[in-house]
Amino acid sequence: MHVNITLIGILAVACLVFSTIACNDDNLLPPGTLAVSVENPKGSDIYLIDILTQSQTKITERPGTHSDPVFSPDGKNLLYLTRNNGQSLLNLYSLDTNTTTELQFTTTSAASWGPDGKTFLFFCDNKICLGNSKAEIVSQWAPEEFLEIIDTMGPPSKSAKSGDIVFVAKNAKDEIDIYVVNQDWKNLRRILYNRTSKYMSPLQNVDAETLEKRLDARRITGNESYPVWAPEENKLLMISDYDHYKKISQDLISKSLGDNEINFTDIYLVDLTYAHLFTTYEGKKELREKTDWPPILTKLTRDQTVEGPPTWSSDGLWSANTFTNESGETLVKLILLSDANTYHEISVPDLILKNGAIAWSN
Repeated sequence: MHVNITLIGILAVACLVFSTIACNDDNLLPPGTLAVSVENPKGSDIYLIDILTQSQTKITERPGTHSDPVFSPDGKNLLYLTRNNGQSLLNLYSLDTNTTTELQFTTTSAASWGPDGKTFLFFCDNKICLGNSKAEIVSQWAPEEFLEIIDTMGPPSKSAKSGDIVFVAKNAKDEIDIYVVNQDWKNLRRILYNRTSKYMSPLQNVDAETLEKRLDARRITGNESYPVWAPEENKLLMISDYDHYKKISQDLISKSLGDNEINFTDIYLVDLTYAHLFTTYEGKKELREKTDWPPILTKLTRDQTVEGPPTWSSDGLWSANTFTNESGETLVKLILLSDANTYHEISVPDLILKNGAIAWSN
């Protein structure tokens, strides 16, 4: 549904004030502030947009292309990336004081906040760097020699639940995958792991629902990007062209799922509760005995255009991303993760949104 937030703002505010109003009505927007990148004649600026009232606040004044905003966990600070004259710099904006601090880091990517709200992660010279607001490198780590960090596919992200750090890298076979390393830089592993799905036997002596779950688990194998941990749970949001591989598998096993809508780039929710079991024979055996495990991969979007990077709402209930509609207009989509059919498409009058990473603070 395309939402004009001006028309429903009064209803949504009333919903927050008077509990008797039906707050679960999917015509009502959730509250919060979006940080978005907006085009200008010489680059782009960062704006703060109140979802309910549609008020706009421009926070960048210096020249350059300002993009990839991300709120701190407490919502009081905003990191963003500035590219100007061939340089890439991180900036820290304080929402309390309305001031900006330029951080003198050598970065090759945007950044993401750590769960502590004091440090943040970014890529620097094919390493994962952990920095702070004093422009100090607290820690850094380079993956094994056979891995090459892909810094254009989103910054590293740290889990609040496990402390694990997720990032995108390419191996010696030019396969791009999502990798995870512990916060002490140990136990490097690939989490969305199986490139043998196209060789899967077409004969499975199981019911259709179980077969579909197994297919989902074994076909996690597309080109993934922009993985970002949930605020509290062991889940990720990411972009993937998984449907391409899904269609190949469908053709090879001659199985029609009754869905002819194939879009090669979408937003996915990844539940890692049991994903680690697929890396070992014993784990796969354990999974075969389960009857109630959740789907590892859930497709959230069905747009006919490339989706922008996803972000979480701070309560972990919604995702947000930019996308371009058939008219070429860039919009923001808010998706309820428990029911992807409940969503809002938001356009902001008088501003041309830049397709790319955005942030959401509740």
